[in-house]
Amino acid sequence: MPKAGYDVGALSTQVGSKVFSNKREKTDVAAANWVHGEFAEVRSETFLFQIRRRLRVSTLTQNRKVATLSLVLTPKGPNALDLGCISRSALCNRWIVAAVAMIAGLFSTVSVAQVTDVNTSVFAPATGRHRVFSVEQVGVSPAWVPYAHIGFHGERDSLVLTVGPREEVLVAQHWFADFNVGVGLFGHLQLDISVPVALSMSSGDAVNLIPSVSGGGLGDITVRVRGVALANTDGGFGVALSAHFLLPTGDGERFRGERSGAFQGSLLLEYQFPVAVLTLNTGVRARFQESQVASELFGNELTYGLGLDIEVGTSLGIGVELFGRTPLDNPFAEENRSGLEALLGPRWFLWSGLSLEFAVGAGLVRGLSTPDFRFWSGISWAPTQDDMDSL
Repeated sequence: MPKAGYDVGALSTQVGSKVFSNKREKTDVAAANWVHGEFAEVRSETFLFQIRRRLRVSTLTQNRKVATLSLVLTPKGPNALDLGCISRSALCNRWIVAAVAMIAGLFSTVSVAQVTDVNTSVFAPATGRHRVFSVEQVGVSPAWVPYAHIGFHGERDSLVLTVGPREEVLVAQHWFADFNVGVGLFGHLQLDISVPVALSMSSGDAVNLIPSVSGGGLGDITVRVRGVALANTDGGFGVALSAHFLLPTGDGERFRGERSGAFQGSLLLEYQFPVAVLTLNTGVRARFQESQVASELFGNELTYGLGLDIEVGTSLGIGVELFGRTPLDNPFAEENRSGLEALLGPRWFLWSGLSLEFAVGAGLVRGLSTPDFRFWSGISWAPTQDDMDSL
């Protein structure tokens, strides 16, 4: 087959067994091969373009040809895009080369599609009696009094990345059961351990950046310590500190496990009104190793949460939360990397420290890992000292 060359912008190609070259990227395009003038393919670290030209004889015109352009992103499986071209052979050749140049130029700046272990979950249920849902309050469990909690929460479209003109939903739904146990220490500390277990998850349709993910498994086990610096049991202003140690036990390829674990430290500031408690949590989540999903980097983050716990009656409370994260090195600079989520629901105090709660929420600012919808429910046993004395 004779060789012919075409120059389209910065992309040059040779029909035959020559090598594509792109002056904008040194290593982006590796090689191209035509087989009998019917198949062409462009490979790189981030994508694979396949171009197939099949001869179809029209019943009306005997020398017409149909070109089918198929786009495949490697190594994640095909996503064909068929574009018809009915023309004479020479025009169809130019159309194919122009299409290759346009698409290659579009993807030439795309980063390597890679995934390293990362825990993208923003919602971490707080434990014990003194909390809203994920916002921790200043109080702690009485000395040597145990507590336990079982929760269930789900999130929808929690990890969505923009690739060129389209969006890919890497995590379309993720459902967890959370098991927590803890104990109060010395009257001003509490220590607990949380074990999240993913029940199910799935990716969206037509995901090319990664293999579609599904299934359950263990998340990152978390050890928490909370200490009171300024108590406010009688009302007014209170201060506490909280430390979370995330152990790398989760499945990072399914976005629920850090590569080497993480640490989160938070300052808790609170004001206790007669019938409500307003609490601010602010801190830093430090990953021991950064992680990357496609072009998005997951590193250290500034965390924030504001919770309002309203006492409606002796056995009913209403919780309201706003919480989110933003990159620590460049906070709130990019909206797509800074999230804000709201959560609202009731909590019933049933008997001797036993309580039941439900909440629903939505992503107000859809940054990385912020879902468009969240559901939460749980049952907990977190007795006060009076509850323990009455047993």
